[in-house]
Amino acid sequence: MTGRKKNMEKNTKKNKKIEKISIIGVGLIGGSLGLALKKVNPKCEITGIGRHLPKLRKAKKIGAIDKYTIDFKKGVSDADLVILAVPVSLIFGLVKKLIPHFKNGCIIFDVGSVKKIIVEKVENMFSSLTEKSLFFVGVHPMAGSEKTGVENARKDLFYDAACIITPAAATDKNALQIVKNIWNDLGSRVLLMSPREHDFIVGFTSHLPHIIANCLVKEVGALEKKDKRIKKILAGSFRDMTRIADSDAQIWTDICINNQIAVVDSLKIFQIYINEMIKKISEGKRELISKEFMKAKKIREKLTGNLHF
Repeated sequence: MTGRKKNMEKNTKKNKKIEKISIIGVGLIGGSLGLALKKVNPKCEITGIGRHLPKLRKAKKIGAIDKYTIDFKKGVSDADLVILAVPVSLIFGLVKKLIPHFKNGCIIFDVGSVKKIIVEKVENMFSSLTEKSLFFVGVHPMAGSEKTGVENARKDLFYDAACIITPAAATDKNALQIVKNIWNDLGSRVLLMSPREHDFIVGFTSHLPHIIANCLVKEVGALEKKDKRIKKILAGSFRDMTRIADSDAQIWTDICINNQIAVVDSLKIFQIYINEMIKKISEGKRELISKEFMKAKKIREKLTGNLHF
Protein backbone atom coordinates (compact mmCIF):
# COMPACT_ATOMS: atom_id res chain seq x y z
CA MET A 1 0.00 0.00 0.00
CA THR A 2 1.39 3.41 -0.98
CA GLY A 3 1.96 6.16 1.55
CA ARG A 4 -0.74 8.30 -0.08
CA LYS A 5 -3.24 5.43 0.10
CA LYS A 6 -2.50 4.95 3.81
CA ASN A 7 -2.97 8.66 4.44
CA MET A 8 -6.23 8.64 2.50
CA GLU A 9 -7.67 5.82 4.59
CA LYS A 10 -6.45 7.42 7.79
CA ASN A 11 -8.04 10.76 6.89
CA THR A 12 -11.42 9.32 5.95
CA LYS A 13 -11.53 7.29 9.16
CA LYS A 14 -10.91 10.48 11.12
CA ASN A 15 -13.85 12.08 9.35
CA LYS A 16 -16.37 9.36 10.16
CA LYS A 17 -17.92 11.81 12.60
CA ILE A 18 -19.15 14.61 10.39
CA GLU A 19 -19.52 17.72 12.53
CA LYS A 20 -19.11 20.64 10.15
CA ILE A 21 -20.93 20.70 6.81
CA SER A 22 -20.87 23.36 4.10
CA ILE A 23 -23.59 23.49 1.46
CA ILE A 24 -22.82 25.48 -1.67
CA GLY A 25 -26.16 26.46 -3.18
CA VAL A 26 -29.08 26.63 -0.77
CA GLY A 27 -31.98 26.36 -3.18
CA LEU A 28 -34.60 23.62 -3.16
CA ILE A 29 -32.15 20.70 -2.98
CA GLY A 30 -29.45 22.36 -0.88
CA GLY A 31 -32.03 23.80 1.51
CA SER A 32 -33.87 20.48 1.82
CA LEU A 33 -30.57 18.75 2.55
CA GLY A 34 -29.82 21.26 5.29
CA LEU A 35 -33.22 20.71 6.89
CA ALA A 36 -32.92 16.93 6.62
CA LEU A 37 -29.37 16.81 8.00
CA LYS A 38 -30.34 18.99 10.96
CA LYS A 39 -33.25 16.69 11.67
CA VAL A 40 -31.10 13.55 11.90
CA ASN A 41 -28.12 15.28 13.51
CA PRO A 42 -29.15 18.49 15.32
CA LYS A 43 -25.60 18.99 16.64
CA CYS A 44 -23.96 19.30 13.23
CA GLU A 45 -23.03 22.83 12.15
CA ILE A 46 -24.14 23.75 8.64
CA THR A 47 -22.75 26.70 6.71
CA GLY A 48 -24.62 27.93 3.66
CA ILE A 49 -22.51 29.36 0.85
CA GLY A 50 -23.77 31.39 -2.09
CA ARG A 51 -23.71 34.68 -3.95
CA HIS A 52 -27.11 36.05 -2.94
CA LEU A 53 -27.47 37.24 0.64
CA PRO A 54 -31.31 37.35 0.63
CA LYS A 55 -31.43 33.64 -0.26
CA LEU A 56 -28.88 32.79 2.41
CA ARG A 57 -30.79 34.79 5.03
CA LYS A 58 -33.97 32.96 4.06
CA ALA A 59 -32.20 29.61 4.40
CA LYS A 60 -31.05 30.52 7.90
CA LYS A 61 -34.50 31.77 8.86
CA ILE A 62 -36.16 28.45 7.99
CA GLY A 63 -33.44 26.48 9.80
CA ALA A 64 -31.74 24.93 6.78
CA ILE A 65 -28.35 26.38 7.80
CA ASP A 66 -26.80 27.71 11.00
CA LYS A 67 -24.73 30.43 9.39
CA TYR A 68 -23.86 31.72 5.95
CA THR A 69 -21.21 33.45 3.90
CA ILE A 70 -20.63 34.74 0.38
CA ASP A 71 -16.91 34.00 0.80
CA PHE A 72 -16.62 30.54 -0.79
CA LYS A 73 -13.01 30.00 0.32
CA LYS A 74 -13.75 30.82 3.94
CA GLY A 75 -16.98 28.84 3.85
CA VAL A 76 -15.32 25.53 3.03
CA SER A 77 -12.09 25.97 4.98
CA ASP A 78 -13.05 23.99 8.10
CA ALA A 79 -15.76 21.72 6.67
CA ASP A 80 -15.61 17.95 7.15
CA LEU A 81 -18.14 17.61 4.33
CA VAL A 82 -18.88 19.95 1.42
CA ILE A 83 -22.08 19.48 -0.59
CA LEU A 84 -22.26 20.96 -4.08
CA ALA A 85 -25.92 21.76 -4.82
CA VAL A 86 -25.31 23.87 -7.91
CA PRO A 87 -25.99 23.42 -11.65
CA VAL A 88 -23.91 20.73 -13.36
CA SER A 89 -22.03 23.29 -15.48
CA LEU A 90 -20.65 25.02 -12.37
CA ILE A 91 -19.42 22.01 -10.41
CA PHE A 92 -16.06 21.38 -12.06
CA GLY A 93 -14.94 25.01 -12.03
CA LEU A 94 -16.05 25.41 -8.43
CA VAL A 95 -14.09 22.39 -7.23
CA LYS A 96 -10.98 23.48 -9.13
CA LYS A 97 -11.15 26.94 -7.58
CA LEU A 98 -11.66 25.63 -4.04
CA ILE A 99 -9.07 22.82 -3.96
CA PRO A 100 -6.50 24.95 -2.08
CA HIS A 101 -9.14 25.85 0.53
CA PHE A 102 -10.68 22.45 1.31
CA LYS A 103 -9.15 21.12 4.50
CA ASN A 104 -7.12 17.92 4.42
CA GLY A 105 -9.40 14.86 4.53
CA CYS A 106 -12.51 16.74 3.38
CA ILE A 107 -15.24 14.74 1.64
CA ILE A 108 -17.06 16.42 -1.23
CA PHE A 109 -20.18 15.23 -2.99
CA ASP A 110 -22.40 16.81 -5.60
CA VAL A 111 -26.10 16.25 -6.24
CA GLY A 112 -26.07 16.83 -9.99
CA SER A 113 -28.27 14.95 -12.46
CA VAL A 114 -25.29 13.99 -14.66
CA LYS A 115 -22.42 11.98 -13.25
CA LYS A 116 -19.83 10.67 -15.72
CA ILE A 117 -18.30 13.96 -16.81
CA ILE A 118 -18.26 15.33 -13.25
CA VAL A 119 -16.79 12.24 -11.57
CA GLU A 120 -14.07 11.83 -14.20
CA LYS A 121 -12.97 15.47 -14.13
CA VAL A 122 -12.93 15.81 -10.34
CA GLU A 123 -11.16 12.49 -9.80
CA ASN A 124 -8.49 13.49 -12.31
CA MET A 125 -7.87 16.67 -10.33
CA PHE A 126 -7.79 14.93 -6.96
CA SER A 127 -5.53 12.09 -8.12
CA SER A 128 -2.67 14.51 -8.80
CA LEU A 129 -2.77 16.11 -5.34
CA THR A 130 0.27 15.55 -3.15
CA GLU A 131 -0.09 18.16 -0.42
CA LYS A 132 -3.47 16.94 0.86
CA SER A 133 -6.06 14.18 0.50
CA LEU A 134 -9.54 15.08 -0.77
CA PHE A 135 -12.36 12.65 -1.47
CA PHE A 136 -15.10 13.01 -4.06
CA VAL A 137 -18.26 10.91 -4.35
CA GLY A 138 -20.85 11.41 -7.09
CA VAL A 139 -24.43 11.50 -5.81
CA HIS A 140 -27.82 12.01 -7.45
CA PRO A 141 -30.90 12.06 -5.20
CA MET A 142 -33.94 11.23 -7.35
CA ALA A 143 -36.09 13.79 -5.62
CA GLY A 144 -37.07 17.31 -6.41
CA SER A 145 -39.86 19.52 -7.62
CA GLU A 146 -40.73 21.84 -10.46
CA LYS A 147 -40.70 24.52 -7.75
CA THR A 148 -37.36 26.15 -7.04
CA GLY A 149 -35.87 28.17 -4.22
CA VAL A 150 -35.17 27.49 -0.57
CA GLU A 151 -38.68 28.64 0.33
CA ASN A 152 -39.88 25.33 -1.14
CA ALA A 153 -37.33 23.22 0.76
CA ARG A 154 -38.67 20.27 2.78
CA LYS A 155 -36.94 18.15 5.39
CA ASP A 156 -38.69 15.02 4.08
CA LEU A 157 -37.87 15.59 0.40
CA PHE A 158 -35.43 12.68 0.28
CA TYR A 159 -37.33 10.27 2.50
CA ASP A 160 -38.16 7.05 0.63
CA ALA A 161 -36.70 8.54 -2.54
CA ALA A 162 -34.01 6.75 -4.53
CA CYS A 163 -30.51 8.14 -4.16
CA ILE A 164 -27.98 6.96 -6.72
CA ILE A 165 -24.35 6.98 -5.65
CA THR A 166 -21.82 6.55 -8.45
CA PRO A 167 -18.45 5.26 -7.27
CA ALA A 168 -15.66 4.95 -9.82
CA ALA A 169 -12.37 3.06 -9.75
CA ALA A 170 -10.57 5.73 -7.74
CA THR A 171 -13.38 6.40 -5.22
CA ASP A 172 -12.15 5.98 -1.65
CA LYS A 173 -14.06 3.15 0.08
CA ASN A 174 -14.25 4.87 3.45
CA ALA A 175 -15.53 8.11 1.93
CA LEU A 176 -18.07 6.10 -0.06
CA GLN A 177 -19.32 4.41 3.12
CA ILE A 178 -19.65 7.72 4.94
CA VAL A 179 -21.72 9.19 2.11
CA LYS A 180 -23.87 6.03 1.95
CA ASN A 181 -24.50 6.29 5.69
CA ILE A 182 -25.58 9.92 5.36
CA TRP A 183 -28.19 9.11 2.73
CA ASN A 184 -29.38 6.03 4.61
CA ASP A 185 -29.85 8.23 7.68
CA LEU A 186 -32.00 10.58 5.59
CA GLY A 187 -34.29 7.65 4.76
CA SER A 188 -33.32 7.42 1.10
CA ARG A 189 -33.19 4.17 -0.87
CA VAL A 190 -29.51 4.04 -1.81
CA LEU A 191 -28.44 2.43 -5.08
CA LEU A 192 -24.89 2.10 -6.38
CA MET A 193 -24.02 2.16 -10.07
CA SER A 194 -21.23 3.41 -12.28
CA PRO A 195 -21.37 7.02 -13.54
CA ARG A 196 -21.83 5.75 -17.11
CA GLU A 197 -24.74 3.46 -16.14
CA HIS A 198 -26.35 6.29 -14.20
CA ASP A 199 -26.24 8.72 -17.12
CA PHE A 200 -27.69 6.18 -19.54
CA ILE A 201 -30.58 5.17 -17.29
CA VAL A 202 -31.63 8.63 -16.11
CA GLY A 203 -31.42 9.83 -19.70
CA PHE A 204 -34.53 7.70 -20.27
CA THR A 205 -36.27 7.83 -16.89
CA SER A 206 -35.71 11.48 -15.92
CA HIS A 207 -34.29 13.60 -18.71
CA LEU A 208 -36.56 12.34 -21.50
CA PRO A 209 -39.81 13.05 -19.57
CA HIS A 210 -38.74 16.67 -19.06
CA ILE A 211 -38.12 17.12 -22.77
CA ILE A 212 -41.46 15.49 -23.65
CA ALA A 213 -43.25 17.84 -21.23
CA ASN A 214 -41.44 20.79 -22.78
CA CYS A 215 -42.51 19.80 -26.29
CA LEU A 216 -46.12 19.16 -25.26
CA VAL A 217 -46.42 22.58 -23.63
CA LYS A 218 -45.08 24.29 -26.75
CA GLU A 219 -47.45 22.35 -29.00
CA VAL A 220 -50.53 23.28 -26.97
CA GLY A 221 -49.20 26.82 -26.51
CA ALA A 222 -49.03 27.25 -30.29
CA LEU A 223 -52.63 26.04 -30.54
CA GLU A 224 -53.73 28.47 -27.81
CA LYS A 225 -52.47 31.38 -29.89
CA LYS A 226 -55.06 30.45 -32.50
CA ASP A 227 -57.87 29.54 -30.10
CA LYS A 228 -58.06 31.29 -26.72
CA ARG A 229 -60.60 28.75 -25.41
CA ILE A 230 -57.76 26.28 -24.85
CA LYS A 231 -56.99 27.67 -21.39
CA LYS A 232 -60.53 26.92 -20.22
CA ILE A 233 -60.52 23.28 -21.27
CA LEU A 234 -57.07 22.02 -20.27
CA ALA A 235 -57.50 18.44 -19.10
CA GLY A 236 -56.04 17.01 -15.90
CA SER A 237 -53.82 14.80 -18.01
CA PHE A 238 -52.21 17.89 -19.52
CA ARG A 239 -51.50 19.33 -16.09
CA ASP A 240 -50.11 16.01 -14.81
CA MET A 241 -47.83 15.52 -17.80
CA THR A 242 -46.53 19.08 -17.98
CA ARG A 243 -45.98 19.91 -14.31
CA ILE A 244 -42.24 19.37 -14.70
CA ALA A 245 -42.08 21.86 -17.58
CA ASP A 246 -42.00 24.54 -14.86
CA SER A 247 -38.50 23.39 -13.88
CA ASP A 248 -35.46 25.66 -14.04
CA ALA A 249 -34.42 26.21 -17.66
CA GLN A 250 -30.70 26.63 -16.93
CA ILE A 251 -30.50 23.38 -14.97
CA TRP A 252 -32.15 21.40 -17.76
CA THR A 253 -30.04 23.01 -20.45
CA ASP A 254 -26.94 21.91 -18.52
CA ILE A 255 -28.31 18.38 -18.21
CA CYS A 256 -29.03 18.07 -21.94
CA ILE A 257 -25.58 19.32 -22.89
CA ASN A 258 -23.69 17.18 -20.37
CA ASN A 259 -25.69 14.00 -20.99
CA GLN A 260 -26.04 14.58 -24.71
CA ILE A 261 -25.55 11.00 -25.95
CA ALA A 262 -28.10 9.37 -23.64
CA VAL A 263 -30.64 12.16 -24.12
CA VAL A 264 -30.42 12.02 -27.92
CA ASP A 265 -30.62 8.20 -27.89
CA SER A 266 -33.72 8.29 -25.68
CA LEU A 267 -35.38 10.84 -28.00
CA LYS A 268 -34.66 8.75 -31.10
CA ILE A 269 -36.14 5.64 -29.51
CA PHE A 270 -39.16 7.61 -28.29
CA GLN A 271 -39.63 8.85 -31.83
CA ILE A 272 -39.91 5.23 -32.98
CA TYR A 273 -42.77 4.60 -30.53
CA ILE A 274 -44.49 7.81 -31.61
CA ASN A 275 -44.22 6.82 -35.27
CA GLU A 276 -45.69 3.40 -34.53
CA MET A 277 -48.71 4.98 -32.84
CA ILE A 278 -49.13 7.44 -35.72
CA LYS A 279 -49.22 4.52 -38.15
CA LYS A 280 -51.74 2.46 -36.12
CA ILE A 281 -54.06 5.42 -35.52
CA SER A 282 -53.82 6.64 -39.13
CA GLU A 283 -54.80 3.18 -40.36
CA GLY A 284 -57.64 2.93 -37.81
CA LYS A 285 -56.40 -0.38 -36.39
CA ARG A 286 -58.64 -0.53 -33.31
CA GLU A 287 -57.33 -3.81 -31.89
CA LEU A 288 -53.70 -2.83 -32.25
CA ILE A 289 -54.31 0.58 -30.68
CA SER A 290 -56.17 -1.03 -27.78
CA LYS A 291 -53.32 -3.50 -27.26
CA GLU A 292 -50.84 -0.65 -27.07
CA PHE A 293 -52.82 1.11 -24.33
CA MET A 294 -53.28 -2.14 -22.36
CA LYS A 295 -49.59 -3.00 -22.74
CA ALA A 296 -48.54 0.41 -21.44
CA LYS A 297 -50.94 0.14 -18.49
CA LYS A 298 -49.48 -3.24 -17.46
CA ILE A 299 -45.91 -2.02 -17.87
CA ARG A 300 -46.57 1.07 -15.75
CA GLU A 301 -48.15 -1.04 -12.99
CA LYS A 302 -45.09 -3.28 -13.02
CA LEU A 303 -42.66 -0.37 -13.01
CA THR A 304 -44.34 1.75 -10.35
CA GLY A 305 -46.27 -0.76 -8.24
CA ASN A 306 -44.13 -0.31 -5.13
CA LEU A 307 -43.32 3.35 -5.60
CA HIS A 308 -45.12 6.37 -4.22
CA PHE A 309 -45.60 9.42 -6.47
